[in-house]
Amino acid sequence: MSSHYSVKNGQRYFYYKCTRVMYRNKEACLSKPLSARKFENAIIEKIKELSQDRRQLEETLKNANLVAHKELEPLRERKILLERAKREKEEIQRLIKAIKVGNLEIEAIEEELKNLEEEKKSLERQIEELNIYIRREESNLIDIDIVQRTYQGFSQVFPNLPLKEKHQLLQLVITEAGETPHTYQPRTVRCSVRAGSFEIRLE
Repeated sequence: MSSHYSVKNGQRYFYYKCTRVMYRNKEACLSKPLSARKFENAIIEKIKELSQDRRQLEETLKNANLVAHKELEPLRERKILLERAKREKEEIQRLIKAIKVGNLEIEAIEEELKNLEEEKKSLERQIEELNIYIRREESNLIDIDIVQRTYQGFSQVFPNLPLKEKHQLLQLVITEAGETPHTYQPRTVRCSVRAGSFEIRLE
């Protein structure tokens, strides 16, 4: 669903409409348009509710963090393999050095040592690049304390904003909305915001 408006008597009336209708036809989506005020008020009430109920907020954020952890898992596994390869190459270097007798330089051994050293440096660079990427991705994991404080502040500030600014702010908060098909009332909308997702029911 996406936000739209119509003009009547010089006044804008905002509503949410199924996006598929815009790109196909009315049969592509049977959901009727939603009043923006009704829908957005329901979202605000839900955010307020989540800001006061930590257990429910944890459940809301859990899936978002699970996805992030799954994306990080292959990177962590690759880092482990790279570190193991680096240790094995260091052990080979140690053994080759042990073979050398006194100051006698064996050309083949020296060449092998040089190649191993270059490979080790390449592995170290890859490990460091992975470390940087993993740290950056870990910083994107959702911190429940920060979200709770943000939601609490949002609930306090939002009611005092002009109507137009309220709508604009919510467009920044809502990332996706889709109606859950039901043959009965109330209408249920699955809503994704910047931190997690939840369902709201519109009476």
